Amino acid sequence: MQVHTRFGAVLLKRWGFADEFSQVALLHEGQDISDKMPKEILMINLARRIGNSLFDMEIDLATITSARFLRLNPGLLSTITEDVQQQLSGALDAFQDF
Repeated sequence: MQVHTRFGAVLLKRWGFADEFSQVALLHEGQDISDKMPKEILMINLARRIGNSLFDMEIDLATITSARFLRLNPGLLSTITEDVQQQLSGALDAFQDF
């Protein structure tokens, strides 16, 4: 287990968030991800993997386990990734005025 996942889970619990939030923080890295996990954890894992893929061209979106468990096809994953790239680009543009 990574330190940041445990740390995040403890903080969320201490701040009074529901256990579901702590579980998402604890399990989102997905070393042992399974189709029995709540969709929220699968979605956060997928978001992390898509984010990583923006900086690591070696990541094949079609092989992301959480995407398979969420039944997302490669075309939809590509569309989601393109949308994320556009959103990030727009956010970066907003900071260029400073």
